[in-house]
Amino acid sequence: ANTCWAVAQLLLPDQQQQRQQWQQLLPDKIYRSVQTLLDTFIASAAAQLQYYKPQEVANIVSACAKLQIRSKPLILAVSSYITSNSHLLHPRDVFELLVGFVQLKCTPEAAVMHALVHRLGQVRDMLQPYELVAVAWALVRLAEPQNPNTAAAAAARAAAVDVSCECISAVHQLL
Repeated sequence: ANTCWAVAQLLLPDQQQQRQQWQQLLPDKIYRSVQTLLDTFIASAAAQLQYYKPQEVANIVSACAKLQIRSKPLILAVSSYITSNSHLLHPRDVFELLVGFVQLKCTPEAAVMHALVHRLGQVRDMLQPYELVAVAWALVRLAEPQNPNTAAAAAARAAAVDVSCECISAVHQLL
């Protein structure tokens, strides 16, 4: 999981100038080799996800989101992991998973959203203000009109309102 995250950081740094330098330095053959390695790693991770720690699962989703790798087997494995292990997720894990789902343009199943929203309700007091804002944004994005009638969208809408109220309260306390 950490290797996948590190490769994402190396191949797609946040700074535009660094990204352009990396693209010039890496020949296409090496880039394709790294892509093949990542595909193999992600397939292996999907098959063995039940042995991963929650942070490692969140790291894989974050790395895939950054690299825009949409692996259906991995998403299914992550969904299964979340529904059975949501009680183990730390606040940062919930944050990374929700934001990762949005960046992958992947709406989780209703059971997954309910598990994440339930865990979010338990840990939201431990999130940093910027994480609360990002979680509210992710929940709103997951509740957008492409799936207006699904249970997952309804759960996301309800949680987004709740988290948005938390954000407003936090801002008022700071002022």
